[in-house]
Amino acid sequence: PPVRAARAADAALAAMGAAGGKCTDVNMDKNTLQPKSLEESDSDDDDDDDDEDDEEDEDDEEAKHDADNALMEGMQNLKRGKTGTFKEVIDHATAIGIAEEKITRAEKALELHKANRRREAYEADLREFMETSEFQDLAECEKMEEQGVKLGASEKALAPLRDQISELYLRRELNADEIAQAKVFLETRTRSFVKEAVQGHPIIWVDVENGKRLKAMLTLDLILRKVSVKKASGDGAELATALLNQALPKRAADVPELADTDAFRDLPEKEQSCAIAILGPEQPWLLVEEELVKSDELIIGVTLIATVDESAKLSPKSGGKKGKKDKKEKGEKRKSLARSGSINEKDGEGKPPVSPRGGAAEDGEAPVSPRGSARKSSAGDEDKKDKKDRKSKKDDDKDKKEDKKDKKEKKHKKEKKDKFSLGGGL
Repeated sequence: PPVRAARAADAALAAMGAAGGKCTDVNMDKNTLQPKSLEESDSDDDDDDDDEDDEEDEDDEEAKHDADNALMEGMQNLKRGKTGTFKEVIDHATAIGIAEEKITRAEKALELHKANRRREAYEADLREFMETSEFQDLAECEKMEEQGVKLGASEKALAPLRDQISELYLRRELNADEIAQAKVFLETRTRSFVKEAVQGHPIIWVDVENGKRLKAMLTLDLILRKVSVKKASGDGAELATALLNQALPKRAADVPELADTDAFRDLPEKEQSCAIAILGPEQPWLLVEEELVKSDELIIGVTLIATVDESAKLSPKSGGKKGKKDKKEKGEKRKSLARSGSINEKDGEGKPPVSPRGGAAEDGEAPVSPRGSARKSSAGDEDKKDKKDRKSKKDDDKDKKEDKKDKKEKKHKKEKKDKFSLGGGL
């Protein structure tokens, strides 16, 4: 048995040797068979996390790059119908952390695009508005202008609307304060013109036929109610004259028959703005003032004085028919109040007074009674006569007061008429 056991052990060793020979091509690391420490294990985990972070960072950078490109492309190609999509691009870029500066620039581009769209829509509405009846309403036009300014509409687009507002404002009804101011202005300008024109107002006369210019004097004759133009030098020959109620002053630029002539077109631009046409005579006059204020004074002055002249013609003299009727009635009243037998009565001149009840009295006889029979005079009759005389005297005094009142009214009317005729009032 011992021998047999020894042989078995040798065979086992030989078998192990053979197995070891077959594995000679495998290299084994001695360290691999040893367990790792805790520090080495943590280091391996960190390496794995770093690899994952690197991959995530690469993904984030790629997403940001794509979002940045989308922002740039959106700003360049932003147009109608794309605003919603571009807003989503901005929100996505904000969420993934695109630079704030780029986000702000994109948001401004979006707001600018929206503002342009609103402005374009407003300008289209404005063109339609100008074709409606509301375009003639001052309040509606002002409201439309306010909306356009708020939306940033261009000056070119708003120009027609603003011109209409200016025109409607000029044509609107004046309020009480403006009417008072207008009256003061017209009166001041008229007085200034009349004060100078009655003595001679220097002006330029332009011959419409040949365009020749002459220094002249415009004269206003308030007595003869006429306006005339004479040469300022030489013999002072009269160039033209017209009655005030036939002279109609206007700006020459507004009179086609003068504005289309060579005489007017050859004037410098400043003189064209100061040129005045006097219509009414057979041939229009072309006058040039030295400044625009003087042109206004001439137009206002001649117009208002001619208007006053026409008003004086239309108003009836001495109170018109009504005045004549009142005068006639007053005359009849005074005649009816005259005492019988007075020195103004032709019939029965030199005869004794007639009884108030009628019936003539004979010489040396008492007044005839109502029944025609003579009666003796008495103290009572004398008292009655005195009372009647006193009553007649009172009536005469009353007539005198009425005459005095009539004269005062006539004098007042005459003074008022003279005041207007001298250009002292409007």
